[in-house]
Amino acid sequence: MAMEKAIANNRLLMLASYIAFVGIISIALLSVASQLITGSLWLELASHFKVQYLILCLLLFGILLLSQRQTTTIVISLFCLIIIATEILPWYLPQHSSLAVAGNNRTVNRTVNRAVPLKVINSNILILNRNYDKVLSFVRADKPDIAIFIEVNEAWAKN
Repeated sequence: MAMEKAIANNRLLMLASYIAFVGIISIALLSVASQLITGSLWLELASHFKVQYLILCLLLFGILLLSQRQTTTIVISLFCLIIIATEILPWYLPQHSSLAVAGNNRTVNRTVNRAVPLKVINSNILILNRNYDKVLSFVRADKPDIAIFIEVNEAWAKN
């Protein structure tokens, strides 16, 4: 009875490990494909959930660490995590650069934040919308640095 329970627990642990490993690889492939392949609505929609993919992969990686002892699966999973994280972390890390300041015959390296305020308008136009003048007058009045329009067709591009 105890032996059967141990075998069942071992199988459950192996199943959890397998699901976590396949899940991490699948999510990494989906994340990379949604970045590289254009023209697919489903892959474009999949590109909107990068942070959620990272969180889910971290949870699956935790399950994998608890249930797996093979270093190859852990290394492959870690590589997939790094791929996903490199797409996301730059969004949340401040952009700094070093500035050498000369003074008293010595050079001091200081980190300077080079962030510049940027005004961006992002507007989902909707293909059926024909209010060209209204949208353009809004953009001219608001004077953004960057204006992004989504769901634009040829008629919108001409105006």
